Amino acid sequence: GDGFDDLIIGAHEYDNPQKNEGRVWLHRGSISGVEPIADWNFETNRKGAKGGESVSIVDDVNNDGFDDVVIGARGWDNDEELGDLGDKAGKFWVYLGSASGLGAIAHMECVGQVEDAELGVSTDGAGDVNGDGYNDINIGGYIFLIGDGMICTFHGGEGGPDNIPDFMAIGGANDTSFYAVNLSNAGDINGDGYSDVVIGMPRYDTYGVYNAGKMRYHLGSDLGLDTTKYDLFGEGQYNERWAFNVNDAGDLNKDGYDDILLTAKNYAPPGSGLEDSVGRGYMFLGSPHGLAEKATWTFDGESVSGVGTNIALAGDVNGDSLSDIILSGDGYSGSYTQEGAVYIFHGIEQVCDPASSFTSIGVGSTTATFTWDWVYGSYSYKVYLNRIGVPGPPMVMTTESNSITVTGLVPGATYKCYVKTQCQAGWTGRSNFKTINTTPTTGIDAGENNSEVKLYPNPVTNILNIETGVLLGETNIRIYDAKGEVVMSKSYNLESVNKTLQLEDMSSLPEGFYFVEIQNNNASVVRKISKTK
Repeated sequence: GDGFDDLIIGAHEYDNPQKNEGRVWLHRGSISGVEPIADWNFETNRKGAKGGESVSIVDDVNNDGFDDVVIGARGWDNDEELGDLGDKAGKFWVYLGSASGLGAIAHMECVGQVEDAELGVSTDGAGDVNGDGYNDINIGGYIFLIGDGMICTFHGGEGGPDNIPDFMAIGGANDTSFYAVNLSNAGDINGDGYSDVVIGMPRYDTYGVYNAGKMRYHLGSDLGLDTTKYDLFGEGQYNERWAFNVNDAGDLNKDGYDDILLTAKNYAPPGSGLEDSVGRGYMFLGSPHGLAEKATWTFDGESVSGVGTNIALAGDVNGDSLSDIILSGDGYSGSYTQEGAVYIFHGIEQVCDPASSFTSIGVGSTTATFTWDWVYGSYSYKVYLNRIGVPGPPMVMTTESNSITVTGLVPGATYKCYVKTQCQAGWTGRSNFKTINTTPTTGIDAGENNSEVKLYPNPVTNILNIETGVLLGETNIRIYDAKGEVVMSKSYNLESVNKTLQLEDMSSLPEGFYFVEIQNNNASVVRKISKTK
């Protein structure tokens, strides 16, 4: 709490006298830099425990104004509780900070209850995954249940975390995928106000390919990390070990969504063999829809095993207000064989491509609804509507979403429309053009007919009810997804007013936003709904 950042160091093969017991040192920061003499140290006092192989400063888990520390010892044998079945069960400790530094007694310690779980192989601050104002902790055990691997999350609180996990997930690969051998706080990937987590599975047999690897992430919520799993895959190469290292990138492009860094330890360029594995670093952007499936940035090693060991934020090393990236390769060979290398990449302002798949999904007499594919890295969008045959500037509408309903159009008119995207480097060029024709002021867009059409519940899970109000005659209902594709279509002949139609197939649709178009008497109205499970 002196205003200077501190440095914590782990040495997992430290002997004193127990072989490979491990040790951790804390060096305080000062006005002259890092103090040369450690202010605090820790030893496991157990042979082979490998304490400090994973060690993290986890921010402030009890909101007392001081950062706290978690230390993992994946090789800890739990002989006391499990006897001969306690080998490498693993253990971790949580130490709370104070005005005098870290205390001599751990606030919390937790021992693995399964042989070879290797609990504590990875540790990290989780941010605030449940939005209660306290920072949380993530712990990994990568050999749990014969290779399944697992992650535990412990919520912070006024008294600090307890030793009962608030969230637990298992890799489920059953093939030593090394699930959670590395993990990281992901920041807020989707901008919902809750912290998320990313998990490496570098030895997962993706598509049946040995050790191809993949990355998994879970999103935070008011209850903590959600059990829904989201996976990203690499190139699917033999022994690629994609997601060997994963890390939070913060919001690199300043679009309001945190981004992710990861490495593929043994990536090989197309057409080369395993002996030419140079490694690769990746950056993936966040968005309201989660992580992009395609990397925004990659870098390949310049020799065999040239990069891929670690990747992380480097702060702003050149003072241009843009975050930089540091990437290492312990096997890089330059003037000397396997001398290792570290690369620094300066941040640049992101340039986006124009939005694609711009389309209209419902046009009435005075309204029109448009959608387009989300552009990763976008700040906002502008939709332009030029009325054909009428001189003057276009109508311009701004939104932060990848859909918009425009009002105030002229009935019976023709408009030529397009969208532009704003990213870190400015506005893109236009998207594809879309021409629309508004309808005359008859049917459901006239008078009060529009307002009498009601949809409920919203959000919907199974059955969507549509109150048709004063509509009569042939009525068509179409449901569009966010890309403008029709996912459901129904037709009715309404012989009387005030009908309630029921769409019973909603449970078959994935979660997300949809647009419901009700067409009657050559006019239509569009309503936006949310589908949940």
